[in-house]
Amino acid sequence: MRDLSARVDAQLRDVLASRDMELYAMMSYHLGWGARPGDDPAAPPPPPAPRRHGAGCLVAAMAMSGDEGERALPAAAAVEMVASFVEIHDDIQGGHPQRNGRDAVWWVWGPAQAINAGDGMHALARLTMLDLQRRGL
Repeated sequence: MRDLSARVDAQLRDVLASRDMELYAMMSYHLGWGARPGDDPAAPPPPPAPRRHGAGCLVAAMAMSGDEGERALPAAAAVEMVASFVEIHDDIQGGHPQRNGRDAVWWVWGPAQAINAGDGMHALARLTMLDLQRRGL
């Protein structure tokens, strides 16, 4: 399952790699890669987060197709982004200052910006799903 999680993580990184606005920095932070403003850039990164939702999507795709699930990677990344969208909004609504041992997005950037990051994650998930057409699905 770690291999599948790593493949989903790599796909998520590809989706966000070419985007450099602060909105995407907040998304990267929530996904466990980025630092928050003021953090030491030389600090070691946190361990990679398990991508359970995306890995589950790949397992289902592999069971249905019999292949390695490579063509379904955009769907797996999109599922993971929708889960992140829900987490960001849940943290705001529930007033949870932390998520996965780190300060929550809303705690760092404020509720309004966290709502933007969550909604942006949802929109990016939908755009990522469109990549399935390019892969013949």
